[in-house]
Amino acid sequence: MRKKKLLMCIPSISIGILTVTAHAQIPMEVFQNPKNLKVLAPDISPEELRARMFSFGQQVGIRCSKCHDFKPDTPFAERDYASDKKELKRVAREMMLIVQDMNSAVSAIDRGPDHKAITVQCVTCHRGVNQPRQIEEIIESSVREDGLTSAIEQYRELREVWYGTGTYNFSAWRLGGIAQSIFDNGDTESGMQVHALNLELNGNDGSVYFHRAESYEKQGRIEDAITDFERALELDDSFGFLKGRIPRLKEQLGEKK
Repeated sequence: MRKKKLLMCIPSISIGILTVTAHAQIPMEVFQNPKNLKVLAPDISPEELRARMFSFGQQVGIRCSKCHDFKPDTPFAERDYASDKKELKRVAREMMLIVQDMNSAVSAIDRGPDHKAITVQCVTCHRGVNQPRQIEEIIESSVREDGLTSAIEQYRELREVWYGTGTYNFSAWRLGGIAQSIFDNGDTESGMQVHALNLELNGNDGSVYFHRAESYEKQGRIEDAITDFERALELDDSFGFLKGRIPRLKEQLGEKK
């Protein structure tokens, strides 16, 4: 089950290379005289159409046959690009219209003559994968459905494949937030184990200790919380606000004793 889900999340491992290779091999004749265009301009040039299709493939992490009704090894002369048989092609059109609407709305915002509106693209959400899910959703869902061990394995595999690409946020702060969310949703043991994973992967980042200290405090483990808050402050002076919080916790600890 978990392996299947992982493949759903990362179907485009090396897809950028595959897409580049695939498009480089597609003859220009394929893009001439296109039929059944419903969103793209009917007079689009073959060069622009090819560039747009190439861009879609890279940004969403798919190949031509994902939307178009033919198999990857179908000869070019036999490919039916005009067919609307596949639902994903119809969905792609709807998404293109949504992107157009968003860009129109963004560009209409008047922020002065020197402001250049940001252009929304497929990659803005998809980041190279066909399911634009955030790492929190993937891992928290995996914990609920398949258990913590499976979720941690999935996180490690995703991190190994995608670290440094910008597709998913593997920062210590984000993983700490995932741990806290799992903890706050009632699965305290799993939450603490995700904190432990964060410590293993990002042990020199102050946010690791800050997030774990938050969970310790909620458990009433005040001494452990103080230790972690102090370590967070030692590693990262942006946690300077803890200088006021730590004494209060020490006072609270003294009262308990």
